[in-house]
Amino acid sequence: MTKVVIGGCGYVGTRLAELLIDKGDEVLAIRRRPPAETSPIRWASADLAEPNSLSSLDLECDFAVYCAAADEPTEGSYTRAYVQGLNHFLERLKECSPQIRRVVFTSSTGVYGQDDGSWVSEESPTKPVRFTGQKVLEGEKLLMESGLPGIVVRFGGIYGPGRDRLLRMISEGRVQLTDTPSFTNRIHREDCARSILHLLHIENPQFAYNGVDNDPSDRNEVYSWLAEQLGVHLEKEEDQLGSGPSGKRIRNNRLVESGYRFVYPTFREGYAEFIKEWLEKK
Repeated sequence: MTKVVIGGCGYVGTRLAELLIDKGDEVLAIRRRPPAETSPIRWASADLAEPNSLSSLDLECDFAVYCAAADEPTEGSYTRAYVQGLNHFLERLKECSPQIRRVVFTSSTGVYGQDDGSWVSEESPTKPVRFTGQKVLEGEKLLMESGLPGIVVRFGGIYGPGRDRLLRMISEGRVQLTDTPSFTNRIHREDCARSILHLLHIENPQFAYNGVDNDPSDRNEVYSWLAEQLGVHLEKEEDQLGSGPSGKRIRNNRLVESGYRFVYPTFREGYAEFIKEWLEKK
């Protein structure tokens, strides 16, 4: 039986654990406060950012995934999640699983600093201007220099069940359209989990993959489409004179060419199902 350890097992990691168990793998999932309900997932409690929190856990495994997220948008929180926590996780893996087959780190498209609407691939420069991207990039370098066989998946904005903030804002008319494009990149939680599962097993992987869907879209297009589905009219705000495109358009060619097929190729398929469920619960 294949053994998989998931560090920082939260929104994406829990879905990944379910998929792994469905295919017959043994999963050890680590988080600070594991859920109380019974589950086929074997949970362990640990604060990954604390130096000795993993010392009592046996992390012998065939594969490992690190998908911790920062608790809050502060530099300290990002350091704990993406640098200290990852470093402790990797060091413990070296002790317990010297023959590990692969380690996947869920990184972020925030490692790209481009903000002019340009197209970005894994070959593009990684020069983040915000501390959020800088700390995630530090994590990538830790994995690259660890000596372990690693992959990073640079996910865009993750949406899906339970993450309804944007729908609520649009339904309440709390967003506005603009005259200039601002490009955004996203991916449904289901595709996050399934793409990680896919990358655990492909042959001769590259180090970095962009985890975004097939349609990097202008935020105005996304808002307008969602508003139409919700039956809401959005106002347009006045743009500053001379403002140009912002954001970036991220290519997912490398992931697609590796053989991955999206469950939700664009935000329309993903949100259509999500909106239906959301409206039924309102």
